Amino acid sequence: MKNKKHLYITLLVIWSVLVCALLFAPSIAFAHEPKLFNFPCSDKVVHFGLFCVLALLIYKNFLLKGSYSHKIISKSVLIIITLFGLTTEVIQGLTAN
Repeated sequence: MKNKKHLYITLLVIWSVLVCALLFAPSIAFAHEPKLFNFPCSDKVVHFGLFCVLALLIYKNFLLKGSYSHKIISKSVLIIITLFGLTTEVIQGLTAN
């Protein structure tokens, strides 16, 4: 069980760093994106996917602790993801060219 906890914490940290790297990368880095992601609102779909996986990893880490109800975990994940999203938006706004 301890190895499983470490695995999910490691996945959460790696995914969080990846999400930040993608969100803070300059838009020029994605200028030649594949046609697969070239449709209206494609950035919203990608953001949803990134944050969905992040939320699931946070949820799983709370579940592995075993001492919280699903209701408390769900509310906590919602608050954490909202704060993470707002923080990344503020940082993007401060660093935009």
